[in-house]
Amino acid sequence: MGPAPGRPFHSLKITAEVGRGAAAFRAAGDAILSLDMQRGAGLGMRADHEPVQVGDVVRIRMGLRPFAVSGSCDVTEVFSEDRRTGFTYRTRPDHPEDGTETFQAHWLTDDRVLVTIDAKSRPNSWLTRLGGPIARLAQRVISRRYLASARRIVARSA
Repeated sequence: MGPAPGRPFHSLKITAEVGRGAAAFRAAGDAILSLDMQRGAGLGMRADHEPVQVGDVVRIRMGLRPFAVSGSCDVTEVFSEDRRTGFTYRTRPDHPEDGTETFQAHWLTDDRVLVTIDAKSRPNSWLTRLGGPIARLAQRVISRRYLASARRIVARSA
């Protein structure tokens, strides 16, 4: 079962400061591209390559069996610039949501390092349609856990 035609996408964008300076930027970028930030948030994540590359399939599992939720995504963009590092993936048909998510670290000119999660999604199964507000709440919780994981990883690298 796919997304309902014409169903709107829900947007979520969340940003947090995770450190300062070049070392913090490298640690945050590496954590994103290696999927360590996502794993540190409690998700099971596997990709064809680490760091991720355009065209990779990322397989995701959240929760414990037999109640785990799983799906996969295609990496559509990877960027590694002087002050911005990250990637975007698009959900595949087996994912409970239909949409995209971008994970990125920014090193600002004032030396702060920010991590941003930017997601656009809508239900892709009867379960996520039924769960509506609960599914969106779960997405916010997971995004906050990503940011907390990035902070821990950056702090350990200092």
